[in-house]
Amino acid sequence: MLENAAKSIGEKLVWSSDEDIAPRIASSNETFNPQADDAMAFRLQVGNNIRLDFMDNGQFATAKLGDIYELEKVENHDKRAAGRAAIVKVAAERGKSIID
Repeated sequence: MLENAAKSIGEKLVWSSDEDIAPRIASSNETFNPQADDAMAFRLQVGNNIRLDFMDNGQFATAKLGDIYELEKVENHDKRAAGRAAIVKVAAERGKSIID
């Protein structure tokens, strides 16, 4: 599950040999934990089968669900924030279409 979540934001995980240390994003000291700040977006993505991709060498995050599509520019090399924003916007559009 963690590997798939990391792939969805275009990152690779590095696993520690110590059992008590969480996996880290490659070339970073940042721990990867989809249950923390990415938890809501991760649940929305998985629960709604939203497809998350990155295009133009990682400059844009794209989220797609059926005919609903969202494009977010990656600012300050923060793919996670752009991916979360795209996922949340697609999920919100889907919610509106169900209510209407």
